[in-house]
Amino acid sequence: MPTRLLDWTTNPLVALFFACQSELSEGNETDGKLFLLDALTVTGLWPEPDGMPFGIATDQQPEFRDWIQAIVGGDWQVKGPLINKPFPVLPKHFDRRITLQKAAFAFHPSREPLDRSIYYFTVKADAKERMRLQLRTINIHRFGIFGDLQSLSEHLQDIHAFRTGFGWPTQE
Repeated sequence: MPTRLLDWTTNPLVALFFACQSELSEGNETDGKLFLLDALTVTGLWPEPDGMPFGIATDQQPEFRDWIQAIVGGDWQVKGPLINKPFPVLPKHFDRRITLQKAAFAFHPSREPLDRSIYYFTVKADAKERMRLQLRTINIHRFGIFGDLQSLSEHLQDIHAFRTGFGWPTQE
């Protein structure tokens, strides 16, 4: 479904996990991309009282409440730059998945490009499997990212294949 809400993470290893997920095009693995959002550049219009940009907003900031009111109420006539610019938000951790993924969100009300605020790195297709294995060794895996029973099952299958791939004994 098209949306103007993008989800991000504040943990670069979680971002790398998603960039290394398998994507096949015509049966071949495709390159992944790791995106970085410079929240200070995006929110430079809304400084704190000391004049510094506030970076990622929380639900405690009046700008955030105004933004949500405009979205929910459909009042796009709210004055100021708030509605016209992307707005990064750090949510309360009310959901297990949000907590595990160190989630953050960005509202993108317009199609204005963010060339100055977004950077990316390419994760080559032939390096993705090795990177997934390395991430697993430091405990960055599906169950640690999603926390549900399906991801636990997939993680256990990965662990089993991972261990047998190195010649470790298996139980039959």
